[in-house]
Amino acid sequence: MPRSFNLSDLLGTTPAPVQLNLLNSKSFEIGLITGFASGKTRGICAAAISHGVRFPQAKVLIGRKTYQEMINTIKQPFFAMAEGMAKAGWFVKPIKWD
Repeated sequence: MPRSFNLSDLLGTTPAPVQLNLLNSKSFEIGLITGFASGKTRGICAAAISHGVRFPQAKVLIGRKTYQEMINTIKQPFFAMAEGMAKAGWFVKPIKWD
């Protein structure tokens, strides 16, 4: 059994306000309009990982307008955050983990 899951495991001890708003939202769809480097991507990655931890059979999709945008903006923070959760035992690391 993995150790208890904390928000700080994903966002550190001082998450940005936009990240807290995102994680506390109960809406099915969310639109975020904020400034550059305000924490949107890390907040979305944290919400996706958190959802996957709460609902182990869930399928989660994070997208961008183009594949290249997704690679350039989402891939690095998502895998950096997910790596720690996999090591803690929250999910099994896939064979193809790049």
